[in-house]
Amino acid sequence: PWTSLRVHYFWLPLIGLFTVARLDEIVRLQRRDIKQTPEMPAWSKKKDNSRHGIWYMDITASEKGLKNKASHRVIPLHPYLIAIGLIEYISDFEPDEFIFPHYGKMKYTKASDMFRDYRRAVGVGRQENEDTGEDLVFHTFRHTLADTFKGRFVPDTVSREIMGHSPGKDVHANTYEKNHSIDTLFDKGIMVLDYYV
Repeated sequence: PWTSLRVHYFWLPLIGLFTVARLDEIVRLQRRDIKQTPEMPAWSKKKDNSRHGIWYMDITASEKGLKNKASHRVIPLHPYLIAIGLIEYISDFEPDEFIFPHYGKMKYTKASDMFRDYRRAVGVGRQENEDTGEDLVFHTFRHTLADTFKGRFVPDTVSREIMGHSPGKDVHANTYEKNHSIDTLFDKGIMVLDYYV
């Protein structure tokens, strides 16, 4: 069922909405970047005692042109993404294949433009040559999630770690950077995202 060349139109907005990942991080995901605990990220130097069975994206520096050091992280996958078939979709890819081959090595601006054109084609937000209406971009998903995290009282350190933001000016936050287990990020961060679907 996932053979359409336009499958990215289905998955990209949903992954953006439920993971807070940047568009360039999502389009450069390879099959090997989607993992399930107890498997740990290749770059991890510490043992994570998270419970088994949590699916997550391992956002690594491998060919992904990450924005900053804090972008190097794991993002647990929301159960909704699993329930609607993300794992089935990626199961046919080889470990080093891009899961969105149409975008894989594309420059960010081109991927962003393609998303804008798709959004306009389905009638969401400001249309071409309009002066009014919201000019929605893919990054709007990150703003939505940041607001949701604040509104649901997600601890700042959890929110920053999931979003790939540097710890801020707090000396203690810098000391304990990336100190949360995958299940903490899942339970206290990702699971607050409830869009009543």
